[in-house]
This record gives sequence, C-alpha cells and structure tokens, in this order.
Amino acid sequence: MKKRASEFSNVGEIIKFIESEKDIKIKLEAYEYWSGVIQLKNENQSEGVDHFDIYDLNGESAVSVKNGGVTIGEDYEGYDLKKRPLDTKFYNWGSGEIDKDEFLTMLNDFISVESKDSDFNEFIDHYVHSEDYDETFETFEADDTHEGCGQEFGVDDISWKVFQDINEFSVDFLMG
Repeated sequence: MKKRASEFSNVGEIIKFIESEKDIKIKLEAYEYWSGVIQLKNENQSEGVDHFDIYDLNGESAVSVKNGGVTIGEDYEGYDLKKRPLDTKFYNWGSGEIDKDEFLTMLNDFISVESKDSDFNEFIDHYVHSEDYDETFETFEADDTHEGCGQEFGVDDISWKVFQDINEFSVDFLMG
C-alpha cells in the first residue's frame, strides 16, 4: 500500500507506518511552481511568431524586442525565434529514492527535539530551509534522481524558460 507522508496526521504515525513495512521504498518528490515564460519542446516552429519583452525574477532582460528585432539575454540562450513564448505557470520538479534507515533517523531526531505529535509540515520546515528542490535532495540524500520542467509534475516538456515568480514550493514522500 502506497501512502504519502503528508496524509498522516503526525510524524509519529509516519514512523509507525515505515517501521511496519519491511521492504518499503521511499520516494522524495519536490517541486517549485513558477510563473514565467516558457517554450515547449513539442511546439511546431513557424514564421511570424509574436515576441514580447521578457524579464526574469531579478528584473534582468531575457528577451528584448525593439524595432522588429529580437535580442536574447546572455543567460537565456536556447530561445527559439520560431516558437511562441507562453506566459504561464509551470513546475520545476524532481524525484528520487531515499534510504529508509536514514529517513527514520531524521524523523526520530526531529521528534527528540519537537514531538511525535508534530505534523509533517513542521518536519519539512525543520529540515528544508529554502524553496529549492535541489537543496532538498541534498538534505535527504536522494539517489536515482529524475528532474524536469513541465506544465505538470513529472512531465519534462519545456525547452526554454524564464522564472519570474515562485507561487508554491512542495515536498512530499511517497512510501510503499
């Protein structure tokens, strides 16, 4: 039976579930949900695409349109002049396996400082200090990682992107 850590009412229940499952696998899933501008891998190229000025989250120019010419910022190579830029929301995501015993150690260390009645979000806040899934993977020592950028979690369909504003950051563990 697979369960998400976020489904449990407290950390003590997560520990109990993991300890009751002999051959349990634990998968870390994390994502950043962004507003920004993207181009899709499967988008057909065409002539006469409408381009517009695009700025990143620091206000730096990624794409500039002046007098019919398009200039690409030096950190934004890969912009395809024959593909539409889409102003949208998207996932920058990753997943990977984590060690059961190491995860249990982290959970038990947490409840020795806090309480086994603490909820999952308090556990995440204790260990995760930024909205960056790469750092989360380092914290939990994830192996066999997969990552991508897509319009859905787990899908890697974006060929070019500009991050403008983070809307959500999420971490969960799929156990089973």
